[in-house]
Amino acid sequence: MKALVYIFFTIFCLFLSFLSCIKTKINLDSKYIIENGKSNTEIIIDAKSPRTVELAAIDLQLYLKEITGVEIPISSITQKKIPYKLFIGRSAYTDSLGINIKDIKDDGYKIQSGENWMVMIGADDEYTPPQKLSSYAKKSQALKNRQTTKEKEKWENPLEGLYNNYNRELDIWSFDKQGSFNAVNEFLRIQGVRWYMPGNIGTVIPRKNKVDLPKINHTYKPEFSYRKFFIIGASYGDASKDEVMWQLHLGLNAAQKNYGVGEKSHGLHNILSTTDSKRNKDMYALYAGKRATDREMPCLSSNELLNKTIKYAENIFDSYGEPMVSVMPPDGYVKICECNLCKDKDTPERGYDGSMSDYVWEFVNKVGAELYKSHPDRKIICIAYGPYRLPPNKIAKLSPNIVVGISQRRSSLVEKEYEQLYTDIKNGWIQKTSNKIIIRDHYRSNNFRGDDFGVPVVFPHIIEKDLKQLKGNSTGEFVEIYKQIKPKLESFQDLAISHLNIYLTARMYWDVDQSIDDLLNDYYEKFFGPASKQMKEFFEIAENNWNTLEQDKASIEKLFKVAEEGKKITGESIYGERIKLILAYIKPLQFIQNKNLIFNDKKNSIKIYPKSEDELTFDGKLDDPFWNDKIHMPIYTLKQKNNSDALTTFMIGRTNKAIYFGITCLNNQHALLKNTSEYEKESDKVEILIITQSGANKNISINNGNINLKPNVTNPNIFFVYKGDNYWSIEYKIPIIKGIATDKTDIAEMLPTEKFPWYFNIIRSIENKNFKSETSYSTPEKKHFRDINWFTKLYTKK
Repeated sequence: MKALVYIFFTIFCLFLSFLSCIKTKINLDSKYIIENGKSNTEIIIDAKSPRTVELAAIDLQLYLKEITGVEIPISSITQKKIPYKLFIGRSAYTDSLGINIKDIKDDGYKIQSGENWMVMIGADDEYTPPQKLSSYAKKSQALKNRQTTKEKEKWENPLEGLYNNYNRELDIWSFDKQGSFNAVNEFLRIQGVRWYMPGNIGTVIPRKNKVDLPKINHTYKPEFSYRKFFIIGASYGDASKDEVMWQLHLGLNAAQKNYGVGEKSHGLHNILSTTDSKRNKDMYALYAGKRATDREMPCLSSNELLNKTIKYAENIFDSYGEPMVSVMPPDGYVKICECNLCKDKDTPERGYDGSMSDYVWEFVNKVGAELYKSHPDRKIICIAYGPYRLPPNKIAKLSPNIVVGISQRRSSLVEKEYEQLYTDIKNGWIQKTSNKIIIRDHYRSNNFRGDDFGVPVVFPHIIEKDLKQLKGNSTGEFVEIYKQIKPKLESFQDLAISHLNIYLTARMYWDVDQSIDDLLNDYYEKFFGPASKQMKEFFEIAENNWNTLEQDKASIEKLFKVAEEGKKITGESIYGERIKLILAYIKPLQFIQNKNLIFNDKKNSIKIYPKSEDELTFDGKLDDPFWNDKIHMPIYTLKQKNNSDALTTFMIGRTNKAIYFGITCLNNQHALLKNTSEYEKESDKVEILIITQSGANKNISINNGNINLKPNVTNPNIFFVYKGDNYWSIEYKIPIIKGIATDKTDIAEMLPTEKFPWYFNIIRSIENKNFKSETSYSTPEKKHFRDINWFTKLYTKK
């Protein structure tokens, strides 16, 4: 028996020894730059590295520490005792290794490894502005002031907004080349890091004990060279450090060597806004016998405007070395000039999108042809937009120096008719130009002032399809993205939904042939962890239904259900916090989710138009210009089943800050007593009942005794009452404070839109010992006065 135990023990020891040998063998063969809490490597950059290389080294050090808990040293000189080297950017070391990046453009990069080293490298030029900055606060006077040519012409400088592209905290420009930074991004992506949104909540960082030195030799070149996201409210100059770093991690490229640093849109504004309009009035469009000098609308048949535009472009080329200048008409240019020179140059038979195409592009082509003679190496750009979106019929081929941008909304390609229209537009422009087109897009669905507020607008497969069709025909895109400008809406994250569109677009720019479904599955797994199944269902429901969601209560209920399930699974984890942001974002959909409301009845609705608050004196009298615009503010009358002699009328107006109800209550024949004290005893009351986007409601009761009474100042809803000879009137104000109602008693803090309207009713009740009357606007039936199913829809128009 003892012998058997001895034999067993001996075999067991030999087995352990064998395992030890295997372990030793693995350690000898493996190349770990970090292993079990220890660093085996160092990060090497040149002592005079550009700022983006320094930032890349710090970024790599930071994320590897987050992944493993180990901090790798950064140096400009290698140490023999450290076995592995991570080289970032060009240095004497990378030169000695024969690393060549001459063929890499557009912030592309190369990652190459050897026996004990890895190089992450790309072009890393620092941007230098035309005029040297002495400090961030003190802008160059040459850029700040209007520009003057030798001919003493003046205009606004298209580079005036240049400093919005500089971030003081990071000391970095959006125009800095970041090839090596992108290479570090790629290595960190290989480790599992993802940057879906700004900050910690949007960043995925895996945890590991080991990081190996990969065997790799690959050059990465983007599919599109121009990759510009313009985030409203978060340009480099305004953005936080987290927001700027997120944009860097997206791998964008301003392509300023090809497209310059100046504005790409509405360049003619810079000439028309500063021209002496009295002396040069013929440069402005003629409308109804008057030159549109106040609106800066051009007459594109004007030779004077043509010559000034050429001089303007030449000066920007020569003074700042800009490779491209915009000569696009000012925003809002939707009507052809009515002077004799412009007569019959429009083409209304082509519909709105082509009604001014021949007219506008004739001017652009003339400017291009003249500049091609003097500056053949420079470009001018015009965006195909509004009534000049279609290619012109009368120009077979544009001047070789003209770049065409096409304004579109990629999200709208969900509609087949719109998709076909833009496919035809793009193909038409490709035939007209010698240069590849660029796209001017708008990812602005998260705008809390817009009709899609609260709607989870996601379109991954449209992004994939459109970019694949643009491959080879477009150099890239300028995408406008909405972000709130302070003060922010409480508990509302602008990018809670739209970050997915942004992230996927940025990744597809680099490899348009990759599978969007692979990117999505990776996103669901990494961003939502244990709730990946539920959130995949959420985004698939959203993608398939967002454009009809306001009429689809079943899909809304499903969205909330799966998101709530995901939140329950993930609890208070980082995954749960991400889902919580999404639930806060879609909260306005609860208004539609409420089955008690009617959303498809358009027979009883009122739309309101914006007015100026300067026209309003808030005193209850309704006698100022604000209330005298009967075109935009018609008068409505309360009704009763049996005709009433208690006539009550109302109007509704709005500014950008508030909605106003103006109500006039005529005294009825029973109330017009010789003894006015009897009228004071009478009960004459107006009720305003409102329910908002999120289901919050407001019921306010005002009676004829509330003369000049203002509620408590803590109440944001304010009214004044005025008593005339035979009437009394009310001005009732509902401020818009930018937010979402937090409970059913608060007024919603956003303007009503056509997709997310308010519903309201107004009721007047009069009663004394001899007389009783009740009238309302929404329905003459008393039993329906307070039934929200019968309320009138209220929404605003721009």
